[in-house]
Amino acid sequence: MLACLLFAWNRSYFVLLFVGVFLSSFGSTANPQMFALAREHADKTGREAVMFSSILRAQVSLAWVIGPPLAYALAMGFGFTVMYLSAAVAFVFCGAIVWFFLPSMRKEQKAESGQLEAPRTHRRDALLLFSVCTLMWGINSLYIINMPLYIINELHLPEKLAGLMMGAAAGLEIPTMLIAGYYARRFGKRFLMRVAAVAGLLFYVGMLLAHTPGLLLALQLLNAIFIGILAGIGMLYFQDLMPGQAGAATTLYANTIRVGWIIAGSLAGVVAEIWSYHAVFWIALGMGAIAQLCLWRIRDI
Repeated sequence: MLACLLFAWNRSYFVLLFVGVFLSSFGSTANPQMFALAREHADKTGREAVMFSSILRAQVSLAWVIGPPLAYALAMGFGFTVMYLSAAVAFVFCGAIVWFFLPSMRKEQKAESGQLEAPRTHRRDALLLFSVCTLMWGINSLYIINMPLYIINELHLPEKLAGLMMGAAAGLEIPTMLIAGYYARRFGKRFLMRVAAVAGLLFYVGMLLAHTPGLLLALQLLNAIFIGILAGIGMLYFQDLMPGQAGAATTLYANTIRVGWIIAGSLAGVVAEIWSYHAVFWIALGMGAIAQLCLWRIRDI
């Protein structure tokens, strides 16, 4: 909220750069803790944790579908000040819901035992899964950075196609998350993560070969399967590998997204500068193959 108020009224570049970004960074810490609270609440109340978390994750994706067009409409219709003030009001409303309605989960003291605590019991698997999710999110970041430039500069297709492709993928991700949550208990999280990795490989093969708007839009179904499963099941897989540490597990998963962005930002610029935008998809394909190999070495829980 404070960051939104600062962006609404302050016009000093350096104040916004340092103070605004600093305040905004606190918001990113709330997202993984929200999912950690959801997992702890589901376990404590006997709910189906996988489906409960999948529905919550689908709501976040829905917010990403609704939020950007709404922000654009407010900014173009009323100005950026009104847009940021509207966001501040939304944060106040969310804060009130958290304060008055969300359950408080008490931390229970565990008795000492001779068994190794998580994540030590699954340290190797957790590290492998961290590598897998980092690679998969890095692939997605490469796509987001590279795709609009590839569409416009190399395929010479309309600019609006990039927006349509992203919108189609975002819309298809929501039912994909719910379906994955429904079938997670039957098939297991590792199997679904493998399905996501295969869908990602097929998607990037398609991006290398497809050159028409119809095919590029049709490929977004594979992209939605790839990201929809990764976004929902990947987080739950971390929580299962680190039982009793939902907060740490969810934060570790959230860090794979950030590390993936860092890797992708460097790779996309270097590869596109030396070779082409088309070559970036070859790099993504190679990263996807490595992720698939790592997945075969992680145990199923």
